[in-house]
Amino acid sequence: MGDPACYRDYCPACDAQVTITDGECPDCGTSLESSGRRTD
Repeated sequence: MGDPACYRDYCPACDAQVTITDGECPDCGTSLESSGRRTD
């Protein structure tokens, strides 16, 4: 139920709003996969 792209998170480097499906921040390019974000 629900599209994963609807769930939001914030970039740890620049605080830009990103979706949980983004692999990197669209604003600053920081990799979100290795940033310590929860992926469960």
